[in-house]
Amino acid sequence: MYAHDWEVGYIIMFDTLGTMHRRDAWDPSQRRLMRQLSTATAI
Repeated sequence: MYAHDWEVGYIIMFDTLGTMHRRDAWDPSQRRLMRQLSTATAI
């Protein structure tokens, strides 16, 4: 299990194929930006 304490400017990357993830509650008055990038390998 990995828990992260957020600070301004942090970027977190993880492998969604091998990772289960969830979020805890956060202050809705604070900005929260999430982006997802998917890649594929041609065979």
